[in-house]
Amino acid sequence: MTEDRFHNDESSWKAFESVEGKIGNRWWLWVRRSASVVYFQIAPGRGADVPVEHFKNIRHQKIIVVCDRYSAYKSMSKQLDFIILAFCWAHVRRDFLDVARKYPDLEEWVLCWVEKIGKLYHINNLRCKEFDQKLPLQWQPASFKEQHEKLVEKMNSIAQERDIFIEARHSC
Repeated sequence: MTEDRFHNDESSWKAFESVEGKIGNRWWLWVRRSASVVYFQIAPGRGADVPVEHFKNIRHQKIIVVCDRYSAYKSMSKQLDFIILAFCWAHVRRDFLDVARKYPDLEEWVLCWVEKIGKLYHINNLRCKEFDQKLPLQWQPASFKEQHEKLVEKMNSIAQERDIFIEARHSC
């Protein structure tokens, strides 16, 4: 619990053991991954109490938890103010593709956003290739910093486009 970045996910898990107070055999397999550990936990529920209990004694002022937008993570971050949620781009991309399937007339618009997300992945892959794990962030090579700046610029550009889109929708 000394690290400051985690990837979290949960999935249903069948457990055929009778437990007092537990109805049914649907449990949840929670996974937490950091740079050095993959931690699995089977829990009877999918509520925020599970990740809150796991992270409540963390040893950092701030930690980043990469996750989907499931409400338990949002609740956890409200209860534990040192947690910063970073929502997973794979889930955002999947949401756009779902929109394209449900609303074919929006497919061109959706695929434009999917392409933007793909460019983020590409720039991040280039950035990661330049990252030296032996060095702290401020001492990374210029090649990493260059790719990092490109990634920040692309993120800012996407955020601007999103804001313009939202403003246009609300001005009607």
